[in-house]
Amino acid sequence: MTPDITMCVDCGCPQRVTCYRYRAIPTSQWQSIFAAKIYNMGEDCKYYWAIEEDECRIREVEEIDKAVAESFKRMILRDPETLEKDKEEKGKLDSLDSSNL
Repeated sequence: MTPDITMCVDCGCPQRVTCYRYRAIPTSQWQSIFAAKIYNMGEDCKYYWAIEEDECRIREVEEIDKAVAESFKRMILRDPETLEKDKEEKGKLDSLDSSNL
């Protein structure tokens, strides 16, 4: 079962190793993610969700850290070909959305 939660991608948070919001496996269709940094140094995170023993499907911290870094790298270093592909995909999705109205 995939999580129906808002996940976190703050790889600077010291609580990420034991936090379900950080380590859960995201849904393949759509996943809600905190858009801003939610952890303040020296304070406990108010969104922290301790991993329970029975929560079996979690990811390795190193895997998540690497994926987040690659994602940010792609956002920053967008080459023209990738930007064009993204525009085409967005156009396809927009046309699907409008046909369902």
